[in-house]
Amino acid sequence: MARVLISGAGIAGLTAALWLQRYGFEPVVIERAPHPRGGGYLVSLSHFAYQYADELGVLKAMQERNMGITHSSYHDMTGRELLALDYQRLFAGVDVLQIMRDDVVDVLYLQAKSDIQIRFNESIEAVTEASEAVQVEFASGQQEHFDLLVIAEGQNSSTRNLVFPNDVSLDYLDLHCAAMRIPNTLGLSHKFETHMDQGRYMAAFNTPDGGLGCVFVWSSAERQIPAGPDKLSALEAAFRGSAKAIDTALDSASAEGIYMDSLKQVNASTWHRGRTILIGDAAHCLTLFSGRGAAAAIAGATRLARQVKQSGIVEGIREFETESRKILGPIQHQTKGAVRWYVPQTRTDRWLRNNGMRFLPNRLFEQYFKMKYSNV
Repeated sequence: MARVLISGAGIAGLTAALWLQRYGFEPVVIERAPHPRGGGYLVSLSHFAYQYADELGVLKAMQERNMGITHSSYHDMTGRELLALDYQRLFAGVDVLQIMRDDVVDVLYLQAKSDIQIRFNESIEAVTEASEAVQVEFASGQQEHFDLLVIAEGQNSSTRNLVFPNDVSLDYLDLHCAAMRIPNTLGLSHKFETHMDQGRYMAAFNTPDGGLGCVFVWSSAERQIPAGPDKLSALEAAFRGSAKAIDTALDSASAEGIYMDSLKQVNASTWHRGRTILIGDAAHCLTLFSGRGAAAAIAGATRLARQVKQSGIVEGIREFETESRKILGPIQHQTKGAVRWYVPQTRTDRWLRNNGMRFLPNRLFEQYFKMKYSNV
């Protein structure tokens, strides 16, 4: 039985482990953290990802954690509504599930933990490629051989830098993002609400515990991310004095529990070398502007397992990369272009965005979102 080491117990890594086990491989998952990686924000699973989750037997459990959002709206900094969308119309004919990222991870972990070896507090220190195996040295000092190494560690992968030191570059978008949960101080009900300004916006939505999830995006060329209590100070500096709803959300913010990072795309000239393959954000990172990162992780991990089963390890990972790049390459390009719409840097671009939302027919936006959620 071929042994597969999967580094990263996130969405891509756990999905790959479940499929590979089903196909007769022996997956071993390692995770640097002491427990499954939680946190994050609202994600959408649609099209192939929705179908593959069903085939994997986890869709029902995920549907039980559906966020129940029924409508959304977009507002300018004065609070004026620019666009309102009804999800029954928006997603008519489209298979889509909206769920918190940590709930996706939890469902996958509960499915995997009884039958798949998962080692927490473990990471990779060195990788040596051979023609028939990959030798891995772990941080714990242990050394083992595997038939395949799958790197699913996310956009900031350290193992990727060991195996692909000269093949990967990070394309910084000069934006920072933050996510946190607060009480429902905005009084939202089954709603996703976005408040937009020039160079910054906040999206807020109901969470299953009756609170709010808030995602902030703002212009910043800084590469260093603030730590600890400085995260809240950075948010205050970037957003105070913008929309009233944003000030209200910040009034309830706590320095603890804020996720913060720079927004960047991963550009890799190759995703595979020998018997090692990159998947998920470690390979391509679509960023939150795509709205399809979690879906791409599930769909990609599924495709990888199927190609390896069908064509063998070496040929399978090559075929997987070829197929996946055709799908994800255009999305990466389109996503980078969407930044100008979501975070305009000039008054002219802000005026064009706001008035486009106000006066263009809703059906154009409905068609856009249906297309967006029907290709991953």
